[in-house]
Amino acid sequence: MADLLEEMIAAATKAETPLADLLRQCMVLAHRLELDEFKEWVKHELNGYKRIEDLPDYRVRPASAYGSFWNGATFYRKHPISINMVPDEYQHLFRNFEMPESIGAIEQTMIPKGDPSPLMGRWTSTQVKVIGPQLKGIHDKYQLQDAWIEVSASFPYEILEAVRNRVIEFVLGVQQVFGTIDKIEEDTVKQSSDKIQHVYNITIKGDNKGTVAGIQQDVTNTIINIESGDTASLFSYLEGLGIGAKDLQELEAAIEEDWAAPDSDPKSLGKRVKGWFGNLSTNVASGAITQVALDALPGIFNALQQVLL
Repeated sequence: MADLLEEMIAAATKAETPLADLLRQCMVLAHRLELDEFKEWVKHELNGYKRIEDLPDYRVRPASAYGSFWNGATFYRKHPISINMVPDEYQHLFRNFEMPESIGAIEQTMIPKGDPSPLMGRWTSTQVKVIGPQLKGIHDKYQLQDAWIEVSASFPYEILEAVRNRVIEFVLGVQQVFGTIDKIEEDTVKQSSDKIQHVYNITIKGDNKGTVAGIQQDVTNTIINIESGDTASLFSYLEGLGIGAKDLQELEAAIEEDWAAPDSDPKSLGKRVKGWFGNLSTNVASGAITQVALDALPGIFNALQQVLL
């Protein structure tokens, strides 16, 4: 049977893999690791967050607020609503656009790429009736007819990318600790629980510091300081990790093909580059590439994002 971690790395680096399927694999992994926090995170992503205060930061975006106003003679279809015009107790309705829905539901709400339409969250009719008369400034002379907040249509895509990237980095961290997950004993899991907890804190929760495979590290150090578009420095970094000429040539070809592809998305790594990373991860796990590269897999993934996005 193929190693679960290798399967997950390969699946996570393929854009066509449904994110819900990847999260179900995460649930299997969470039970094998006996990591309750990770189980809860996976459940929330699959089923949605019931409490807004539990939302991770990648599911919250600052929003722009608008309203339509009428005074009997003049109609403003889309007039900005400044936060300063709103009573304090209602300002939370204007500040952020929050998406607590399940990953499956978010995928259903995604606006096709290229469509300039924003993602909108409308107030209820009750909120309009209660808050409208209390708005300050120019709105004193107008009646609020409708109100809503907006964010970029890219927001759902960014959530999916955030979840997928967290899964990749977590699985790579677990692989650093165990190598393989299918044959480990229960005692081994318990002995490594602190290390796995730190991997979770770093990759899923986003804590700045933690211990991975017994090595103290600052997560910011795994994000290589290479400017966007500087592929020469990227290749120099990879070569220093022991990545061979053949793999580097394949990466160069993948980058060129992704950039030339008509479905290229500047906010996401291309399918070919993700495929190259998946193959690299498999080669590392099989011993075809050095242990140094294995330790650096999270950094390699971050470097690809930093240079190519």
